Amino acid sequence: MSPLGWFGALILSATLTAPAFGQQTIYRWLNPETGQYVTTPTLPSYPIKEKRPGANLSGIDLYNVDLDMTSPAVKAAIEKREAAKAEERRKEQARAEQKSQHEQAERDRRQAERERAVRTRQEAEEMRQKYCTGPLSFGIKLGMPGEHVRACLLEINNGHPDKINTTTTAAGLREQWIYRIGSHETWYFYFSNGRLTAIQQ
Repeated sequence: MSPLGWFGALILSATLTAPAFGQQTIYRWLNPETGQYVTTPTLPSYPIKEKRPGANLSGIDLYNVDLDMTSPAVKAAIEKREAAKAEERRKEQARAEQKSQHEQAERDRRQAERERAVRTRQEAEEMRQKYCTGPLSFGIKLGMPGEHVRACLLEINNGHPDKINTTTTAAGLREQWIYRIGSHETWYFYFSNGRLTAIQQ
């Protein structure tokens, strides 16, 4: 509620509760703790410089009170209020800087991911041109390591299989790589200990 709102409410309350035979006294003063004007039924506890009659109201004696701004108590209250504001500004600035740093770190991370993806693509393309010259589909040769097979299939899901089935036997590790090409075509690549041994369509 605004100071005038509080003032009006206080006047109404005083009017309703004041005895018919007496005057109600209220004081309006600037609270150094909040920096806001307040109205109270008693004088402030701070040292007073001046008390002046205010508006002429029926049944109410209103006084405007000026505090002694040079007194240690008033100065201490103002300094405490200003220190609280400064601390809040410092915290807000720290939060803003932290948010900015987080956003910058996220932008840097995304940029690094994009650059890494470009480098990976370039390396895979160079590998495809170098090794994918075999007689089988996509230039694949039996005996190729898995990374070369992925490079030959670069145009299909960036070379990544849709699924890998792995089996460990006494002879070593066997893998089945499954690539789905379009909606009706599926290719199967079989590896033994990391080398391509068969292709099935």
